[in-house]
Amino acid sequence: MLPGSALADALESGEIDMNIPSAGVIPAEDYERIEGMRGVTTVGGQPLTTVFMYVNEKSVPDARQRKAISYAIDRRKLVSKLLGGAGEVVDGYFSSVSPYRNNAVKPAAYDRARAKRLLKEAGWDGRKTLTLSVPSGDDAIRQAAYIIADNLGKVGIKVNVENISFDELTDKVVKEDFDLGLLPVTMTPVNPLPDLAYFLGAGNPNGYRNEKVIDLLAAVGAEVDEEKIKSLYGELQHILAEDVPMPALYAAKALGAVNGRVVGATPKDFGMFINVQDWTVRRREA
Repeated sequence: MLPGSALADALESGEIDMNIPSAGVIPAEDYERIEGMRGVTTVGGQPLTTVFMYVNEKSVPDARQRKAISYAIDRRKLVSKLLGGAGEVVDGYFSSVSPYRNNAVKPAAYDRARAKRLLKEAGWDGRKTLTLSVPSGDDAIRQAAYIIADNLGKVGIKVNVENISFDELTDKVVKEDFDLGLLPVTMTPVNPLPDLAYFLGAGNPNGYRNEKVIDLLAAVGAEVDEEKIKSLYGELQHILAEDVPMPALYAAKALGAVNGRVVGATPKDFGMFINVQDWTVRRREA
């Protein structure tokens, strides 16, 4: 898979003809360039791919400490500076495109004073340094890491940013060999139970465990009534806002792009290949 930073060049050279927005994520700084490419059609996406902060509970065991981390992060700055506004602030597993989002649960405000109070209450050791691991191939996430490290430093949490490959980072997360980590995740807009079971259920990479959450996930899995499922997810979101097992930062509106020689294909996150039998690819001119 090409790193995001290479997609614009690959589209321009004809090395690739299109991307899947949530998988081949085009960096926001390349949007204007790609939108101006001759013969390339672009499609604006929905805010589906969310950047999450994995938090190893062996390193940050107290929910108040995790809440402090969440309050210390200036999410609006991340969206405006790194995405050029092409995204939205998210603090949880449900972005605005999800039919299960509980709008009564608001994203954590940027509140340094509150973050400091929570850290003091929870007895945070200011001498401790956390390592924030990020995938080196994603420039927006790499920049976000340094902004976050600065945000956390201002409330008394020392953070060292570690740039490693995507594969190395996912391996660390799976083995729970990390303090903090940033990774993009595309949650299905349909019932996201499989994703949530991975992030919140037994054996999750953060070491998080809450029996009420496990019971709610089981109840969702056994339920067929959509209104009841929505109610269960609403209750879940209230609990997660207090436990903060895995803060979300923002959801990018990923750009899709397709070369005009591919007829009948439209880049999108879900259902892109449903009509692949109808696609036509014109030969490149000599």
